[in-house]
Amino acid sequence: MDIVLFGDSHLGRFGKSQVELLESLIPGSIVYNCAMGGATSEDGVVRAKFMGQLQPDVVIVSYKGNDVSPWKKITPKEKYLQNMRAVFEAFPHSRKILFSSPDVELTDATQTEKYNQRATKYAEALLPVCDELGVVIVHGQDVVSAMNEVHHEPDGVHMTEQACREVIYTLATAVLSL
Repeated sequence: MDIVLFGDSHLGRFGKSQVELLESLIPGSIVYNCAMGGATSEDGVVRAKFMGQLQPDVVIVSYKGNDVSPWKKITPKEKYLQNMRAVFEAFPHSRKILFSSPDVELTDATQTEKYNQRATKYAEALLPVCDELGVVIVHGQDVVSAMNEVHHEPDGVHMTEQACREVIYTLATAVLSL
């Protein structure tokens, strides 16, 4: 089973050990990490047509954080929804999973609130698109909320090694349930 990770740093930070763990949890799989830090849904649209031609069995997509970050250029919600639809539709032969990244915990409370509120609105608006296209959603906030330890790196955005492991176990379960 070919699995493509496609999105931003929440998947892009999965290095060799994380990819090997995911492969070990899904017998017969090969995981290709095609995610990159700083990527937006617009970057996904640009790359999705080519990536979709690879026809992986499963694509795990994660775009949102860089689209809603108040310290970057914000992607308007309607444009984000168009972009995500285009990304999903570029993989017509693949089963699709959306990894919805967890909330942030920044030192700046105002930016934390703005980011998390906007991220929640975008995620809620994306639900009908995912429903229509048969995209399974893994909610990162649910995964990290169940942990009894810190789940963010010091930057307050990226997940710790342990949080990544928990996400990988959850993603593996989602893939195996497809």
